[in-house]
Amino acid sequence: NPSVEGFVAAFPDPRHPDALDPPPLPGAEEEATQVAAILQGLAYQVVAEIGSDRNASDVLTRLYQHPYRLLHISAHGIFDQQHVDGRRRSGVVLSDGLLITAAEIRAMESVPELVFLSCCQLGKVDTGSAKGANDNSGERTLQDGNLLAASVARELINIGVRCVVVAGWAVDDKGAMIFGKAFYESLLLEGRPFGQAVFEARRAVWQANREDITWGAYQAYGEPGWLAEPRLSGKAAAAVAYVSPDELLDELSSRRAALSRASERQTRRELDTQVSSIEALLRERCPAGWLRLPALQSALASVWADLGEFARARAAYLDAIQSEDGDGQVPIRAIEQLANIEARMGEKDESDDKDDKDGGALKLIESALERLRALDALVSHAAGEAASGQVNSERCALRGSAAKRKANVFARRALAAEAATGSATEAGSKARQVDSAGALAQMDQALRDSAAFYRQGEGRPGDADFRSYNALNRLAIEALLVPADDERREEGNAANADIEAIALARYCRSAARDAYARSADFWDAMREPESLLVEHLLDAGLMHSGAVGQLAFDEVTRAFQETLSSLCLKPKQLDSVVAQICLFSRFCDARSLSHGDGDGGWQLAADRLIALAERLRPGACQRGDRPHGATPVAAELAKALPSKAAARAGRQRATRNARGVCRLRRL
Repeated sequence: NPSVEGFVAAFPDPRHPDALDPPPLPGAEEEATQVAAILQGLAYQVVAEIGSDRNASDVLTRLYQHPYRLLHISAHGIFDQQHVDGRRRSGVVLSDGLLITAAEIRAMESVPELVFLSCCQLGKVDTGSAKGANDNSGERTLQDGNLLAASVARELINIGVRCVVVAGWAVDDKGAMIFGKAFYESLLLEGRPFGQAVFEARRAVWQANREDITWGAYQAYGEPGWLAEPRLSGKAAAAVAYVSPDELLDELSSRRAALSRASERQTRRELDTQVSSIEALLRERCPAGWLRLPALQSALASVWADLGEFARARAAYLDAIQSEDGDGQVPIRAIEQLANIEARMGEKDESDDKDDKDGGALKLIESALERLRALDALVSHAAGEAASGQVNSERCALRGSAAKRKANVFARRALAAEAATGSATEAGSKARQVDSAGALAQMDQALRDSAAFYRQGEGRPGDADFRSYNALNRLAIEALLVPADDERREEGNAANADIEAIALARYCRSAARDAYARSADFWDAMREPESLLVEHLLDAGLMHSGAVGQLAFDEVTRAFQETLSSLCLKPKQLDSVVAQICLFSRFCDARSLSHGDGDGGWQLAADRLIALAERLRPGACQRGDRPHGATPVAAELAKALPSKAAARAGRQRATRNARGVCRLRRL
């Protein structure tokens, strides 16, 4: 029963201009108090936020304060109601027009396993009062309540909640308390499965008053066999075999959702524990014959990939794609993801310093590129037919990414060859120089291929199908392919800079700002600082050794920090951003080898990119393959780090971001 003050101002009803904020719900408050007492009696640590004096800030602060297994909400709810900003919204009502939706629950430190949602649907009418014969408002309200229950439950399941109980209409207070007590005692005290606990709670309400239909109001979604306390069950949950492949597919989907929302960066040991858990699940609960199902292999491949088990993911994707898929459950995307996995495997094998005498790393990346090329050829129009003009931008991005990973392999080899020249004999040194030059030439070719793939899928600025992600990747790569001559690096002189490319980078920045205002998507938000970074790669701002270069670096750093400080983000998202910056630092270092970079232009750009990555996530870009003479410049940049107090605040902000805690903005 939280405060709903300010609801009418946020959700005005033109039919009732004098409407007041919704009334308090003493029954909901009593229900929540009783549920808290039940859980405390079962030795659960309960965090209660109960009462009409609790505003949105109070509730949301508690919501994000701890990880929770169970979340019980008793409050007002709305379905598809128009906000003052014109958007239609659904969710649990808080003060100041704020709502709890699936998005708020997804942003919690860990998504609860069980959500119990008892909402009084706003607009409820007393169906027993006198009304006209044709008045169907009660029927509409009942329908809205059911729609609210179904839509919220579906969203919660999609984000990884294991089980959801939600009331489809406003229920009798006494019946609600009976249901809650019976449900939690059956689930937690007696250790019954979720489905059985719901049945026992419904039966308790029905037996208390057989004329009351409250027992039917509660809708249950999720896994019927889920056990909140498996140790209380007579048979371990892990030993219960799945009854259908769909049940196993749902479990794998839930595992992936949980991984994607992990609020802390997981160690290899933690990932290995999850791998062992899935192995046990397949061994103990999955009939052996199911492992030949293409749909299951495809789902397993996705899970293995999320856990960093690339070899297993590749094998599972191959099994899924090569098997006879009579039900058509393996999408074309599985082929694309197989290629993506192969490219990532090749890059990782090279970075792990494995003995690659047979060129296995490059073979995997070449396999990825060939699969994607063949897939494009397979779905293209036959000779002589008019092309539709449709381009798969995502597939183009995958091809661009694979070629970029190939370039990274050659950049590593060029830098490794350069590092070996200092300790080699004169003859060996010359051989190393030849090796370095050859690797640089192959890096350049891979970068040109990558830029071409990204260009193919970027579309035209202003069109609905324009893809700023492709455009920015292409522009950043082309900046590496332009010689950084002295004239271009002179302060204030951008005569040779590609004005058209810079204009496109600025357009991407503006488009990203507009897209984020509509979508609130993390990647749309990150396009803005990334566009600025690309702009200063194109105009060589990051390569200046004077004040202009420092200003460019400070501007880019500030843009990234300000954007990240206002976002909810997960460790994987931050890792992806930082990894891209670190990758381009390696390309800049490799480029310095071919340009005899005595004045620090390309190396200075690499230093600044490393410094940027380190400020966003300390320790994330500790490269050991820098060229000779690169460290002094990095040391100078380190002097520009913030004061101790500012650094401490930055670390605190980074910690909040890494845990997925976000600021609330009133727009």
